[in-house]
Amino acid sequence: RTAYVTARARKAAGEALAAEPAKPEKPKEKPKPRAAQPPPKKEPDPPPPAEKPEPEKPEPEKPDTSPAPRLVNLGTLGGAGCVAYDINEAGHVVGEAQTPSGDWHAFIWKRGVMTDLGPEGRNSCAFAIGDGGHIVGMVYDGDDRDQCEAAQWDHDGRLTKLADGDAWESSRSMAVTPAGLIFGIGLAGVASSATSALEWHESRVDELAGMGSQSAVLDVNADGAAAGYLTVDGRRQGVVWAADGGRTVIETLAGKESEAQGINNGGDVVGLVQADADDFKPFLFRNGNAVTMDAVTGLADAIARGVNDAAHVVGYAWDRAAGETSERAIVWRGGSPTDLNTILDTDSVVRRARRINNKGQIAASGVHKGERRGFLVELEPRG
Repeated sequence: RTAYVTARARKAAGEALAAEPAKPEKPKEKPKPRAAQPPPKKEPDPPPPAEKPEPEKPEPEKPDTSPAPRLVNLGTLGGAGCVAYDINEAGHVVGEAQTPSGDWHAFIWKRGVMTDLGPEGRNSCAFAIGDGGHIVGMVYDGDDRDQCEAAQWDHDGRLTKLADGDAWESSRSMAVTPAGLIFGIGLAGVASSATSALEWHESRVDELAGMGSQSAVLDVNADGAAAGYLTVDGRRQGVVWAADGGRTVIETLAGKESEAQGINNGGDVVGLVQADADDFKPFLFRNGNAVTMDAVTGLADAIARGVNDAAHVVGYAWDRAAGETSERAIVWRGGSPTDLNTILDTDSVVRRARRINNKGQIAASGVHKGERRGFLVELEPRG
């Protein structure tokens, strides 16, 4: 009975469930679309680590292929000595050299050959050569160089003595232009120290500063401007005589005495300033201003003798206590002094540099194996 009741109950429950209407199923909600999310911010990439720069490799030094300065020994005329005084743009050198007889003769040196300018039986000296080939100097007898006669040699070496003028016992021609205009000094004689700057015009001689002026011309440029000295108010002063007759006195520092020794084609002048009997300083006069130049270390005194158109100056310096044996030839470039002996590969000693041309060739003198010698120094050899 119990199983029966249970069966009826299950049947009734099934019918009741069948009689109830089925509840409609709720439609499934479509999922709402998700709002677009901004992309996540991208952190910037960290900078790459700085690369260590490689150390710069120094460029190998280029070898200096420029030829080294060169010294040429001019030799002699068969004797024991030679002195060089001047050089022109062609590289021809003039001076004086000893002959086998012991006389000193003027010479010209060209392309390795020294020529005796004579004259036989007398002594002579060539002080200057122009770019036109004219040579000037002096002739004299014996050892008395103060009793001399101004002279010139033409292109063929022929000697002509120049007129002295009535007032002068002797004279020296010291400088010549490319056109052959000659300048120099008139000397009153042994008993007098009077000198006068002279200019020769063919057979005539003129005084540039008048009688008793204590003056001289020591160099001249291509335009005929002559450099030398003149006594002004009891003091010797460097001076330039212009070709048109004008005159410029070089006022030196602190009222000291001076001499103009060289002049270039631009009008630059070099020379010496003398404070006292034993104190010499080189100077350069340019654009109206005179300035002294330094000597090399260890040599207190110096003289400037020549200057080219690049304002390269030559001269020499010495130690006043040691005297002549301490002399050393100097070149000033940009105002800086260089002892020529320090840049030359030679067993000679170059003591005095006197003139320099625009090719950097220098007329110089010194000692070779104990004997006096003239030299050609080439700062920039051309083969």
